[in-house]
Amino acid sequence: MAITDRDVKDWLTRLGIPSAPLVQRSTRTALEFFQQYMPALEEETKKGFLRGMDLHSEVRSEWLPPGTKVAAFRRQGEALFKLFYTKPGTSVYHLGVVPAGRRYRRFNVKRSVDVLAARAASFVYASAEDVVAGRPLWAVAGGGGGIQYIIPHADSFLDSD
Repeated sequence: MAITDRDVKDWLTRLGIPSAPLVQRSTRTALEFFQQYMPALEEETKKGFLRGMDLHSEVRSEWLPPGTKVAAFRRQGEALFKLFYTKPGTSVYHLGVVPAGRRYRRFNVKRSVDVLAARAASFVYASAEDVVAGRPLWAVAGGGGGIQYIIPHADSFLDSD
């Protein structure tokens, strides 16, 4: 089923993001990619992925040819092949993640793969609420702006360096 204008507007309302032409196009591109390559993706996970993207920048589906290098920042004990990758040389501080304990890993594209490419959104990672003060007990700001690739079934398309 095709993603409709109503679907896009509903998602933007859920995300609390004002609707603008670029934001609508970026949201539609991401939703179409999810529908095509990740049809079982739960709504809350989809919402989290959309929040992690800078929808005010172009989001696009692009093909990476064999031989392309990609990178990821993984924690010790974490699965090597997951969903999120980036261009080699991108700082972990620009990927919208908490950098503590992450190690840089490189990968080679072994078969052409369609990826969702988006700029990472900035974020604030906060601890539990201080109910008396009504604010987080602590918060860590995370920078965005780096390119993030979503590569479903990455183990079928990538080799570890």
